[in-house]
Amino acid sequence: MERGVPVHVPQLNAKADRSPIGARILSPCESLDDIKVMLAGHSNASSVIRALVAEEDSGGTVALARRHGLGGVIQKIVRPEYFELVRELGRSRAVALIWQGNQANGNFLLQVGQPLDVIPCGYPETALVRGCRLVPEEAVRARFAGSVDELGALLAALGRPAGCRRYILSIQPPLGDNALIRERLHTEPHYAALAARFGLKIDEIPITAPSVRRKLWFILMVMYREVAERYGALFVDVPPEAFDERGFLRLDLAASDVTHPGLAYGRLMIAQLAAHLGS
Repeated sequence: MERGVPVHVPQLNAKADRSPIGARILSPCESLDDIKVMLAGHSNASSVIRALVAEEDSGGTVALARRHGLGGVIQKIVRPEYFELVRELGRSRAVALIWQGNQANGNFLLQVGQPLDVIPCGYPETALVRGCRLVPEEAVRARFAGSVDELGALLAALGRPAGCRRYILSIQPPLGDNALIRERLHTEPHYAALAARFGLKIDEIPITAPSVRRKLWFILMVMYREVAERYGALFVDVPPEAFDERGFLRLDLAASDVTHPGLAYGRLMIAQLAAHLGS
């Protein structure tokens, strides 16, 4: 493996036709054997994994990744065979998962009809959106349950080989500026199409209040923590410095779209994971 250069993953678990799955390993390590912790996940994992080898390295992230033996498996569109490869790689090393994370946006970013709100157990604030329809936390959990169950199934399949820890990294908190989100929605055809299904335009459809979106993120992260505990994995929180003064993702850590973090956020999470290694 060339240092800092994307390489094609060896066919560790190839299908009968031996066609490549289009995944790559990114790592500053010299060889696959030097990688002690493999990061993997869906689109939100991209910023973390790419920060392992970014040429514009601020804060010594690449050196930190090399010292701890970090690598990541990346695929443009994550398919089932991607996680077959992750399971194979996890037989002999730790695995850190960055699992989905846009469930709240996909289900609740655009508001249709009466605004909803929820009071999550353990959430530090009790204020509600005026005129809201209060829904039980269990209803929100039921909406997220399918994706969280899939995470549990993967953790079960990964097992717990001796000396190979399992980590679940928290997903970034939501953006807190609805005006900025509205502006960025114009470049997101998925949400434009979703608005059109309800006979509305992106400029017209309401966006769920930031306070509610943060509660939904909180519930999802509680569910991630619970599934981590159930399968003996370690949950890695978002570091405090990732939040702005209102408790949302700092704008300089966000990507240019509505739902994903940027490379600077990836660097923060690599440092946060490194602080947990061996704990």
